[in-house]
Amino acid sequence: MKEDRSTIQPPLAPCPPWCVVDHRGAHPEDLIHQDTGVLVAAVVRPPGLARTGEPETLIVQRNRHLSDSTEWVDIQSADEGSSRLVLSYESAERLLLALGEVLARS
Repeated sequence: MKEDRSTIQPPLAPCPPWCVVDHRGAHPEDLIHQDTGVLVAAVVRPPGLARTGEPETLIVQRNRHLSDSTEWVDIQSADEGSSRLVLSYESAERLLLALGEVLARS
């Protein structure tokens, strides 16, 4: 008889303090810790020669698969657009420093 994987409940370790997901009933391979995210109003220009951008709402979220130790920062369109960037947590920290450096230049 084939095992019904939808009823398997993995032993759940405590969620990180930033996780807001209710994991009950989720398939083990779908268990992802995720925070609430932050919405950012942005003007996004497509790559290439475009000279103007379009308004877009971005959502920045932290997540980690339950069975993995790597945390990710996901920057994507909240409006289901095509913008998306997924960075490791450490890479996001380096990007934050680089953005501060670039924006501080006069």
